[in-house]
Amino acid sequence: MTAIIIAVILAFVLQLAIWEGAILGIAWIIGKIADISVNYPLIGGIVLGLWALILAVKVLFVIGTYREQQRASKEFDEMRKRMFRR
Repeated sequence: MTAIIIAVILAFVLQLAIWEGAILGIAWIIGKIADISVNYPLIGGIVLGLWALILAVKVLFVIGTYREQQRASKEFDEMRKRMFRR
């Protein structure tokens, strides 16, 4: 179980690194082509914020799914008890 949790955390960190690298690389190219000054910390902060928002939505989805599964399992157990009660 610990290995799965570590793998999921590393996957999210890798996703953030790829997002930051891609977006900051694009910003650097645009800055070089257009010969303008680019505010890299602002762009990095925006990407980090969007990534954190998406991560929060994913976590809330997983929590909601887990709770719904628990509720459905409890209802199923109660139904099974009523059906096979003799």
